[in-house]
Amino acid sequence: MLPSVVAKAGFFALWHPEVMVLVIILGFTYRQLVGPLRSRFGPNLPPFPRMRRLAMYLSLVTLYIAVGTPLQILADQFLLTAHMIQFVLLAMVLPPLFLIGLPDWLIAPLLRPHSVMAAIKFFTRPGVALLAFTVVPILFQVPNLLEATLKYNGLYLVEEYLMMLASIFLWWPVYSPTKAIPSIARPLTLLYLFAMSLPTLLTFAFITLAGQAFYSTFITGAHALGVSPLTDQQLGGAVMKVSTMLILLVVFIKEFYMWVQAERAKEAAISIPNRQARNPNYRPSHLTMIKGKKRDSGT
Repeated sequence: MLPSVVAKAGFFALWHPEVMVLVIILGFTYRQLVGPLRSRFGPNLPPFPRMRRLAMYLSLVTLYIAVGTPLQILADQFLLTAHMIQFVLLAMVLPPLFLIGLPDWLIAPLLRPHSVMAAIKFFTRPGVALLAFTVVPILFQVPNLLEATLKYNGLYLVEEYLMMLASIFLWWPVYSPTKAIPSIARPLTLLYLFAMSLPTLLTFAFITLAGQAFYSTFITGAHALGVSPLTDQQLGGAVMKVSTMLILLVVFIKEFYMWVQAERAKEAAISIPNRQARNPNYRPSHLTMIKGKKRDSGT
């Protein structure tokens, strides 16, 4: 149940049917590209894995939740906490799902121009991606600039798109969709995931440790909802930081598990010949074949 001051905005302002239509169009187009139209990108392409297709659909659902539901108006006019939830969805949830859902052969044509390939290679370097993801959020948390984005819808859209783009570059070294610009090695991925938590720490400290609320739009909006502006600001910083840490922790555990499994598989592949060599009854297959042929020739 939405507060009356929010609900009075009306259906279109609350549920953004234009975003829903966009999400449906994108989802249908993606389904056609990875399904019936897949053969146009190359002969004998195998079916795209179901779980990776599901990741793309979930990324589109995340997009709608972030900018097509009442969360958008709450983040735009009332609560910094809602603004931070929107940040987590657009920066920490949508990008990895989107990258996982992209087939290599689907984006290969987009990377053919040398300028595009060079630009993406540059911005997806771990150091550059971390720097961009550090600068963009902090820049748009400066009170005057954030107030400007909340006042001018066009500037707000620029902020959202820049955030998503910087976040896609940030997650690319972990979930690269193409061998042309591959992911970094898994041991380095674990260090990189730790480094990814540092940019949000700066934003968290800036927002949460402040002794006063300093975003006038959210001060007014929080009062309209009967919420303390300072509590909203501190809660927003905490929600952003805790949610980000939990997501990165889940990814870290998954990547660590896959790294351990890969190392065990390598050890098993190396140890099998050693165990066979120590077996007194073991005979290499090529010697057995030669011995068999000699017996056959002598009979």
